[in-house]
Amino acid sequence: MAGRVEEETALPNNGHYIFHSSGQATLELYDEQNKTLYLIDPNNLTSGGRTIHDITSWQWLDNNTLLYNNNWEIYFFNLQQNKPSLLTRVGEEIKEIIWHKDGNYLIFSTANSLNAYDLKAGLITKIFQTEKISAPVLNGKDNTLYFWAKIGQQEGVYSLLLQ
Repeated sequence: MAGRVEEETALPNNGHYIFHSSGQATLELYDEQNKTLYLIDPNNLTSGGRTIHDITSWQWLDNNTLLYNNNWEIYFFNLQQNKPSLLTRVGEEIKEIIWHKDGNYLIFSTANSLNAYDLKAGLITKIFQTEKISAPVLNGKDNTLYFWAKIGQQEGVYSLLLQ
């Protein structure tokens, strides 16, 4: 039995596309080459969905709110209003962003630091700095932040208890 195309949508030919799974109602197709995220409604492929340009990492906060960054800025994107809201700009390239479950702050990493952004006060606090940091992950159950780092001559996985 041959498959048939039900619906299709046009994408730029010069991209490098990967599907990203986050458990949301929308399909997430990310173009790594052009730093573009396509949010596609699987029940209506012809609608075109939403497109967010200049995005390097993201995290869903709920079904309608996306937290993302574009290397130098951090945004909220509200799907119902279909518009981004700038949270902050920083002087170093942002590598990863992590939303803290209590909703009062988020954590972001740069090449050599871990930082907390207080949403209420609008302040950034550097919580850890070394020569190399990557792949931070937050265990929300015990507030422990795990990350790969190079500290002196030691490279490996480190943990930091957040308070």
